[in-house]
Amino acid sequence: MYSTRHIIIHNCSIKDKDYLAQTGEPESEFEKKVELSLKEIRRLISVTRKVSKLLNNELKEELLKHNKSLLNFANLASNENFVLGYKFYAGPKK
Repeated sequence: MYSTRHIIIHNCSIKDKDYLAQTGEPESEFEKKVELSLKEIRRLISVTRKVSKLLNNELKEELLKHNKSLLNFANLASNENFVLGYKFYAGPKK
């Protein structure tokens, strides 16, 4: 499916030699248009939805971890005994 998508997006749906090599189609298909069946389109939509859902869940988890670490840092920084371990560089002394 990746090879087909690549040809549709980057080669105006025209099959090239790389596409034929990747898909195993005969050379008689060279420079012909890629045609997708309704079944293939539905499969692609289904796969895209699944991947999107997985990516969305991963993103939510990472954002929650990030927000939790920010909250922990904010709580730590609000402690009056907290000191940052670096100095701010204001440029050369004049």
